[in-house]
Amino acid sequence: MKISKKSTVTANYGVIYDETGLIDLQDNVVLVTSDSTKLQANQLFWDQKAGWIFTDKPNTILFANGARNDGQGFDSDLNFTNFRSRTNVGIQIIEEKKNDEVF
Repeated sequence: MKISKKSTVTANYGVIYDETGLIDLQDNVVLVTSDSTKLQANQLFWDQKAGWIFTDKPNTILFANGARNDGQGFDSDLNFTNFRSRTNVGIQIIEEKKNDEVF
């Protein structure tokens, strides 16, 4: 049995371009991924064929681990595993691992 992970997206307005597979979402765009990563923006483009999302507008991303990114433009795969932010300020969570080895 295959379990698929789902994300949800809401927006006040959207346009689907059939020829290119591009979706343009505008006004109060909120995307929540299956792992609870939350993106808020005024505009978000979704390239269905490439599996890619992007915007040049201001945006806020709240990651599941508590990290936060406020930026002006980004692009990412749908799982936020290949994420590129252009101009940003944020809080990153860095886990410190203890080394149990004896020297």
